[in-house]
Amino acid sequence: MKGTIEDSLPLIQGIMTRHLHEGTTDIGVRRVAEAVVRKRGIKGRDYLGEIKALTAWVRSKTRYTRDPYGAELIRHPRRQIYEFSKSGQILSDCEESSVLLASLLGSLGHDVRVVLIDSSPYSRDINHAIAQVKIEGRWLFLETTKQKEIGWSPQHSREIYIE
Repeated sequence: MKGTIEDSLPLIQGIMTRHLHEGTTDIGVRRVAEAVVRKRGIKGRDYLGEIKALTAWVRSKTRYTRDPYGAELIRHPRRQIYEFSKSGQILSDCEESSVLLASLLGSLGHDVRVVLIDSSPYSRDINHAIAQVKIEGRWLFLETTKQKEIGWSPQHSREIYIE
């Protein structure tokens, strides 16, 4: 795929939707999610604890890496988990890490989606992805590429949902 996210939006939406659906039902993804919440001592029905633990895990295990120039790569969550199992680190960008986090949370029964946004003040082009989880009837943003509070998102004027 050549150009920006905006140039290939329908294709990217399709790939991300498929990866999100498959990731939330993948047993390997669920095993990682279970291991993370177990290791962090999250008690049953502590849904906010699960969200915080898995967000922190994705942030700590991923290294933000840009896509190749002129291309948009989106690896399946299972592939990212495999990479982690081999090297102890996941190299990913915002689309991949957002789909991974949403898949981990979705595998534990959370209502999740990924939101594509225009985070540049100089353009309305879509240029960032951020995970969201619904808790107590409210959608919370989960930034994976920066150490930000649960619920934080960059200023934006457009949202495209991947569900």
